[in-house]
Amino acid sequence: CQKLGQKIKAMGFSGDAGYNQFLYPNERDTRKLLMFLVEKIPKSKEEEVEEVLGADALRNKAIVDRLGAWATATWAPAHCSAFRPSGARVRRFARRSLRTTPLSVADPRSRNAARRGYCESYLSMVTSQPA
Repeated sequence: CQKLGQKIKAMGFSGDAGYNQFLYPNERDTRKLLMFLVEKIPKSKEEEVEEVLGADALRNKAIVDRLGAWATATWAPAHCSAFRPSGARVRRFARRSLRTTPLSVADPRSRNAARRGYCESYLSMVTSQPA
């Protein structure tokens, strides 16, 4: 992590690029770092000079194309975007009705002998009661 951070700093990145940023990233700093790296990728005009593309060059071109598409996409924080670029609708919190069942729990301080006898002999354990 430290060597990677040093190389990124040597490229001219002005933000933090240390051990903690790679090990414990946050969305804002990660986006800033990725945008910096995308800007450092050679432009398509410079790549047209190469006539013969090997496997590595084809992979690099595919990466550049995908990152370019990602960089031009409209961005919204994850907590407030309802739609993703793929068109799939994101449901953050599904709305379901909440059904509850009252639990019968023995009161250890109860002085009523009949209630205590019922709880000890007939009342199911809380984990066995219907949920």
